[in-house]
Parts: sequence; structure tokens; C-alpha cells
Amino acid sequence: MNGPVSADPRVRSLVFFLRCLAVLDLCAVAVALLPDAAIDQLHRGAGLGPFPSHPTAQYLARITGTLYAVHGGLLWWLSTDVRRYAPLLRGLSRLMLAHGAVLLAIDLTHARPWWWTAGEGPLLALLGVCLGRLVSRLPIAG
Repeated sequence: MNGPVSADPRVRSLVFFLRCLAVLDLCAVAVALLPDAAIDQLHRGAGLGPFPSHPTAQYLARITGTLYAVHGGLLWWLSTDVRRYAPLLRGLSRLMLAHGAVLLAIDLTHARPWWWTAGEGPLLALLGVCLGRLVSRLPIAG
């Protein structure tokens, strides 16, 4: 186990990275709590027009926020013992790369704004590369 604070900068860097991602993901739970009008206002403010008022769209907006929060909680948990969870983190880095490619394809085929397309799939893939690199730098247990 890493203990409360590891002296190894490679471990600290990975823990910091994971916790930054976790906090970012956990912020998405706020969307699940927003009133419909606030979601519509954010959607319009992003230049995406009115947010659909259909119950399925409202449900998906909220469930997505909660799924991001679950992912953030998982990342925080994994950050508590990065050596133990290194194999899982390596797999997660590969999944992030694949997910980034899928998101890019979806964004390109569904006419998303350029800033959305550039900031979603490619960014997720880059974060996957960073995660893989940080995990590969972990000291070998022994």
C-alpha cells in the first residue's frame, strides 16, 4: 500500500493526475441536480441551441452526470493504492485511448462544433496516453 503520502515522486505524480481527473468527473454530478431551465441555458450558452425538452433527453443529461461522478469516485479509489491497481490502471489507459477514438468518430459523424470535437475524443485519448505513461513509470514492487 502507498500509505497516506508516498515519498516517491512517480507515485505522487500518478496519484495527483488521477485525483485531478476524479475531481473533474465528480463536478459533473452538478448537472444531475440542475433544473431543466438551467440545462437549457447552458446548452444555449454553448451555442448548441435549445436543449430538447423530451423526457429521454432530460434523463440522459442527468444519468450522464451521475455516471461521470461514479467514474470520478472510482478514479479516486484507484488513486489510494496505485501500485496495487497498476494492472487495472494500464487497462484503463488503453480503454481511454479506444474511447477517445470512438468519441472522435461519433463527433465527426454528428456535426459537433469544432471545439467539442477537438476537446472530447482527442483529449480523452491524450489523457489515456498520459495515464499509461505515468503507470509505466511506477517503481517495480519487490
